Amino acid sequence: AGEVAEILINTINDHPNLGIKVLAVIDDNPSKVGQMILKKPIISREKIGDYDTEGILISSYGEHQEIYNKLLNMNYDKTKIYQFFD
Repeated sequence: AGEVAEILINTINDHPNLGIKVLAVIDDNPSKVGQMILKKPIISREKIGDYDTEGILISSYGEHQEIYNKLLNMNYDKTKIYQFFD
């Protein structure tokens, strides 16, 4: 839940024709969980199941592969994981 996530949320909000709706932002940092970023709740990975999602966009640059692997370890469908950075 950092600067890149904020930029992506703003861009998505500015382009409703994309058909993307941000429901929440996932962060492993316990000090961020429970806060809001641009009116979106910051949640832990464990709360993903509380949301009806069509996918997850990983916006982290430095830890995108680690986050991807954590999602796979949770049995999250890899076809629904999108990475902003490759």
